[in-house]
Formats: sequence, C-alpha cells, structure tokens
Amino acid sequence: MLEAQIQESHIGKHYTWKQLENVMTRSLLTKMLQRENELRLCDPVQEMYDEEREKYICPTSHIEDSIQRLVLEEFGFDPYDQMTLDMYRSTRNRFPDDPDIRGAVLYIKYDRSRDTLLRVGDDAPNSTLLTLDSQSPVKLLSFVKSDRPLVLLSELNNLHQLFNDWRHLADFLTVYVIEAHAADQWPLGKRVCVIPQHKTLQDRVNAAQMLVKKRNYQIPLVVDPMDNNFEEAYRVWPERFFIIQHNKVAWVSQPGPYGDVSSWAHDIRDWLTKKLGNNFPH
Repeated sequence: MLEAQIQESHIGKHYTWKQLENVMTRSLLTKMLQRENELRLCDPVQEMYDEEREKYICPTSHIEDSIQRLVLEEFGFDPYDQMTLDMYRSTRNRFPDDPDIRGAVLYIKYDRSRDTLLRVGDDAPNSTLLTLDSQSPVKLLSFVKSDRPLVLLSELNNLHQLFNDWRHLADFLTVYVIEAHAADQWPLGKRVCVIPQHKTLQDRVNAAQMLVKKRNYQIPLVVDPMDNNFEEAYRVWPERFFIIQHNKVAWVSQPGPYGDVSSWAHDIRDWLTKKLGNNFPH
C-alpha cells in the first residue's frame, strides 16, 4: 500500500489558489492519485458501490467525495477546505498530457468522456452497426422511419417504461458500446461490474446477449463494432442520448460528471410530449 508520507501538516493554513498550486506539486499529486486509486479498488469501497448500485442509487458521487477527502486528510490537508478539494480535483486540467498523472488513477486513465460535436439540426452520422443475432452490418439511419423520431440510447437501465409508453409513436434503439465500468478497468462494485473490457467482437456480442437475457431487455439493440465508429461519432461514453428525426439530430443530452439517467428520461418524455403529445393516449 502506498504510504501518504506526510512531511508537514497543512491543516489550519490558509492558502490562496496560487499558493496551493505551488504546494500541490505534480509529484505530490501523483502520489495522492495513486492512493485514491488504491482506496477506490479496495474491497470495502467496492462493497459500498455494490450496495448503492444494487439499490439503483445513482449517482454514487458521495462515495468518491468521501474518498477524496480522506486522501486530502492522509496527506496533511484539511479535508473540509473546498478550495483545497477543488485544487485536487483540477489535477487533470493542470497536467492534461502528463503520463504519470493519467496513469495514476482509473477515472483519468480510462475516461473517454468528452463533449459531443453534434448539435441540434446537424446531420446524424450514419454509423455502421451490427445486428445482435448474426452480426450483420446495418446502417444506423435505416432505423429512421418517415416522420417518426428515433430515440437513440446508450444507457441500459430503467427505460422500459419510457419505451412502452411511446413505442407506438416513436422508435427506440439501444447501441451496445465499449464498457463504461469494465471489471478490469474501472469497476464500481465487484458484483455489479462483472464484464471485462471487450477485446474481441465476440466479447461485446456475448456481453450484449447477457444483458438481454439477464434483464429481459425489450428495447431493440444493436452492437457497435470493435472500431467503435458509433461511439466515436456520437461520443456516447459513458452515456448520452439522442433523438433523430428526418436524419437530423433533433435532441441531445449533455452529461455532467455524474449523469442522472432518470432526468434524461424525463427530458426525452418532455420532448416527445411536446412534439407528439396530441397523439399520446390518456
């Protein structure tokens, strides 16, 4: 286990932002991130993730917040000083291309999240996808039918009610992409995150088939090929939703650091109600 190796206590000292930049050096931050990584992966914390996610409590940001404050305390900083916490959390922005920083903690090393380049009104990229049964190529826009909106999903939980309510007026499609929290990369619970990152197409197909079987998943589902061309075009990792109509982007969610899937489902329902509400059965 990495030792904090506190050389001096900073508790009770009042630093400016600039002073904190000088105190929280690259070398020190690398050790702090390595310690945070150890804590995130330890059995008690993984058990906490399991308990929260099995109760469908999302986000789990309170767990990460507690871990980071513990790291600050172990390294001699005041865990309740918000400026110090903000400085620690800004590490990846201070050292965006530093390989030691990127490799120190899993949520930086494996993070693929970035803003989508697509905006409402843009042409929807016609990505090549694969059918789940035979892995036959199929174009995304082939699922767009006349005036019907296509609700494009990359999140796999708690959306069947939305699907069942609106399937008579809109089409839905789930695309199974690269794992967000693979068991061998960024696990959020050892019982919940059991799938390693896909190394082959068969790995991804097997994971998608397991999802359909285990959760009785009813929403139509296809698979992003191993070139991840859909994920690259739409930037859906870890989760982002789109609505496509007339081959154009009609709506897009914008996830924060801790996405709230239920709020996006509400936003999709609001959009569908506004556009199609006169036809919704009461």
